[in-house]
Amino acid sequence: MVSKEQNMLVDGNTRKVLKEQLRHGTSVYPIAAYCWQNSPYNHRVALHWHPEVEIVRFVKGSFTYAVSGQEPKSLDDDAIMVIPGNVLHTITLPPQSIETAVVFDLNMLNFEHYDELQSDIFAALSSGNMPLPPVIFPDDPGFAEAAALYDYIISRCRETDAPSRLMVKAKILEFLALLYSHGYISRKEVVLSVNERNRQDKLKELLTYIDAHYAGPMTVADAAARLNVSIQYFCRYFKKVTSMCFTDYLNDLRLRRAAQAIVETDLPIGNIATYHGFDNSGYFFKNFKEKYGTTPLKYRKSMRKQEQERSEAAKKTLKDLPPAGMEPVPLS
Repeated sequence: MVSKEQNMLVDGNTRKVLKEQLRHGTSVYPIAAYCWQNSPYNHRVALHWHPEVEIVRFVKGSFTYAVSGQEPKSLDDDAIMVIPGNVLHTITLPPQSIETAVVFDLNMLNFEHYDELQSDIFAALSSGNMPLPPVIFPDDPGFAEAAALYDYIISRCRETDAPSRLMVKAKILEFLALLYSHGYISRKEVVLSVNERNRQDKLKELLTYIDAHYAGPMTVADAAARLNVSIQYFCRYFKKVTSMCFTDYLNDLRLRRAAQAIVETDLPIGNIATYHGFDNSGYFFKNFKEKYGTTPLKYRKSMRKQEQERSEAAKKTLKDLPPAGMEPVPLS
């Protein structure tokens, strides 16, 4: 009989869809800040999309990203990127890297009275058809101003008083205006062909299917058939969009879900491997160590220790926050 904990693994963690289900902020104040820093392991943000706009700052490390079917690109250390809503994207973060992000719903910035320019820019940002994402580097015009605005937004977007929230909204508008003034964002939309739009929609459907059924048997031929294309075409197109071949993508997904279960449950490692698509435990242990640099049991111990240390550090940070009226401590 499958236990309640096992059901959670099979039916809970594995039933995510490609559209990100995480709520960013609240319905009243739909904005959230995130930080990834100094993990000893390589981390890959799975290919996904969400209706919100995302501003990412790559602080430290050599990153790889792919957006909306474009060829994967690499960048080093400090850079700022804007990802429009409703586009597929994935980011690979190397060990010991630092990356932060602000995700927000454009509707929080809408004016009561119609503004044509704002409407055009917001529509393009939310449609996913703008020729983006722009990536801004320290030597590019406007970077210092953009970085200062971003730092303000990410350090204050968790505050709850009305004046602070109004200032955050104002700074986001100023940030977008700055990018527009330097030509990093454009009102002109990229018009995709019907075939390309259909391919992207089909790919979203396929990746959603893979995300829900990755633990079962699945071949390249099965995946190609769901897109109704030849195996050769599918392999080229899939690698172009995801920066990974299909087998590596599936294996990586299985490993990431297994790693999550290793940390979040006390189930035996062999059971977890089986639940997440690995029939051969030796193959699982070999691939796990190649990806995470350690054994599953040591990974469980290490990650739980890190989580405890982060929790204790967060409690200490809360105690050290300045009183009202002083500068808040920015994310690090």
